[in-house]
Amino acid sequence: MNYDIKQRFRWILRYLQDRNRTYAIFGAGKITIQMLDLIHADNLLKPSAIVDERSNEITQVMGIPVYAIEYLRKNSCDEIILGTDCFQIEMVKRLKQISVSTSTIDLFADYCNPAPLIQEHDISLILAQRYMSYRNIVLNNQQLPTLNEVGFRHFSEGDQDGIIHFIFSVIGCRSKVCVEFNGSYDLGNTLLLTTFQGWRGVHVYNHLATKEKAEFTHRECNKLIGHDSRFVIMEEGVEVDAALLNDILPLGAQGIDLLSLNIQNSIFEILTQALSLNPRVIALTLSTSPATSLASATEFAARNNYRLAGASQIAPWVFFIRNDIQSSVFIKPNPKDINH
Repeated sequence: MNYDIKQRFRWILRYLQDRNRTYAIFGAGKITIQMLDLIHADNLLKPSAIVDERSNEITQVMGIPVYAIEYLRKNSCDEIILGTDCFQIEMVKRLKQISVSTSTIDLFADYCNPAPLIQEHDISLILAQRYMSYRNIVLNNQQLPTLNEVGFRHFSEGDQDGIIHFIFSVIGCRSKVCVEFNGSYDLGNTLLLTTFQGWRGVHVYNHLATKEKAEFTHRECNKLIGHDSRFVIMEEGVEVDAALLNDILPLGAQGIDLLSLNIQNSIFEILTQALSLNPRVIALTLSTSPATSLASATEFAARNNYRLAGASQIAPWVFFIRNDIQSSVFIKPNPKDINH
């Protein structure tokens, strides 16, 4: 499982644990072993059972008993996680054959992502409509929706595209410059800004294939517009120092509007260095480690004059706004939306 799938698995298990829901894993192969490794390493919610067609050959996996698939008919659970990256269709059919109607979770399929997906032919119109709606709320001093209500995805893995669009619709833009460090395999949180919303940006990727796909997408979307953005490949582990930041920052930018960080290691060290860009909004990922928890991120932000605006419930993202930025309608986090 790559980093994105592991993150998805972590947050699914946290979601289930927070709601006292149980789950079983269908399959006793390599993907299930990787799941159990992650469960043990991060002390996550354990499955109530593992089922497999080969239960007569495989009796246990890492100390957890393996039962025949028929076990699920007599021993119910709330969810079934498919322990495979290639036999999902066959597994779902098999469950139907034995009359098991429990909902399944496929970690490797896009449809397990609950964030609303907006297609390319709709995106420009929807961005304009939502912008006008949010501005009317601000001008009329009405109550803003929470971040959990405004999210959608176009290029982002979760609902970050919609959340970022909402935040800047409310507080406004200044430089319309963004910088993103993306250690993931998705296209990131800032590509929508630079392809459809007139921003300039620097997109820093750890993975060459992702960088090339993002660059191609940006080029195709901007054939008639010509937005100035850069796409940079940086090997994971390379230190982000002031010289690198000065090199990637677009010429003439006096501070940036958005800094987005999706990296696994040393996130606060890199964030400290990147604060020299004076971002108005910071988006960053959390992990299950206490060192990069919501509490530690909020404490770090407060020390550096940022306040928590809210978090995504779908993906492990939190958003901070610089303290000197005020709007007529104050964006504040809803505790019910923050379960990180």
